[in-house]
Amino acid sequence: MCLEFSEINNSIIRNLFYIYGKIIPKYADIFLNRKMAYDYLIESIKQFPNQVELSGKLERKKYSNIKVIDILDGLASIHIAQKK
Repeated sequence: MCLEFSEINNSIIRNLFYIYGKIIPKYADIFLNRKMAYDYLIESIKQFPNQVELSGKLERKKYSNIKVIDILDGLASIHIAQKK
């Protein structure tokens, strides 16, 4: 099982998250002096494979019965798989 941020399916929610990703590091800098940590978090979310890519990687690593459950239309996803 894997629970991670993922690719948002709904364009409106995706755009809101994009705006959030621009704003939250600035607030983290002002209030917490932790801008780099939040920049890293947002960048790591962007770099993580989306649902299709992660499912493909699991398949190539010999996992089967791959199921993907999107949470909040893909903001996060749960991948469930079994080793062959």
